[in-house]
Amino acid sequence: MDNPNSQARIEAIEAKGRRVPDRLYPPDVHPGAVAWLDDFFELGTDRQLTGYGAGPIPAASIARHVAGWCEHEAWQFRHVMRRLDNAWLKRQSPDGGDDLPVSDNPARDAFRGGKK
Repeated sequence: MDNPNSQARIEAIEAKGRRVPDRLYPPDVHPGAVAWLDDFFELGTDRQLTGYGAGPIPAASIARHVAGWCEHEAWQFRHVMRRLDNAWLKRQSPDGGDDLPVSDNPARDAFRGGKK
């Protein structure tokens, strides 16, 4: 597990003999998707921050990132980035994205174009 804070929380819960909530475990990510998830967080540094919170990843940032890619891969990357970005923005909203569907693996769903 990459996040030491999550690991410490898991160990503390297990030490009390309680069940560890599934949300503390990171979702399984397809090995080929790791680079795109890294790209998502890197592109997220281009967001505009306002008094209302963070904005979406600028389209120009994504376009620069996929410059020179074949059209199909560029389209797929844009699609996945927008789906991930929409979920991320929704989670940052005041309601915390309470209306988002529950998934056993949201990263997989974004890559497969599944649940919205």
